[in-house]
Amino acid sequence: MRSEVNAPSATPSNKASAASRQTHAERREKAESEMLRAALRIVAEKGLAGLQLNDVGEAAGYSRGLPAHYFGKKDALVARLADFVVERFQKEMRRTTGEMDRKGLDAVLIPADFYLRSVAKHPDNARALLTLLSEATYQADLLSAIIELNRGSINLYAQRIRRGQEDGGIRPDIDPETEAHIVLAQLRGAATLWLTDRDNIDIDQLRKTLKASLTRSLKV
Repeated sequence: MRSEVNAPSATPSNKASAASRQTHAERREKAESEMLRAALRIVAEKGLAGLQLNDVGEAAGYSRGLPAHYFGKKDALVARLADFVVERFQKEMRRTTGEMDRKGLDAVLIPADFYLRSVAKHPDNARALLTLLSEATYQADLLSAIIELNRGSINLYAQRIRRGQEDGGIRPDIDPETEAHIVLAQLRGAATLWLTDRDNIDIDQLRKTLKASLTRSLKV
């Protein structure tokens, strides 16, 4: 009698087929990740106008036609690139700060502090993302992806602010969503200033000053 506990044993052919599917999926994921990293470098160096599908494949070490096979059109690659940059940032933030466990004011201060640390550590990532944000103002296909990205970022900061209010570490009289817009605008503005004038702006001092400013505006 077949049951959930005693499932039928896989035949050698089934095992080989499963292994083949897994290997194919892994190869595809690896190739996509490498092409996205190549696209990120190109956008950081040349802007969105300098991004061509064929060049992405070649820069990643694959055929020039593979990006079109994976992403279809440039617009789809660009939208996926925006997600890719944010996913890398969020993954590193969780690994580095464990920020989801933070309470009170730290729920906002620690990820905000990490944001500018990440900009300093990975300026190409930041430059590529800020390029995409700027280009979205007049490219409809990209705009929808950036609007979704912005809303996701705002919602995350708003949730952190609400959590801080519930814990008693953040002022109860501020509107979480409005404040989240302000926090994100400050972070992106600081990143843009530094990336455009790195020789004259001390990003560590900028980060510390912004942290102090957020503390004054949010602390009970």
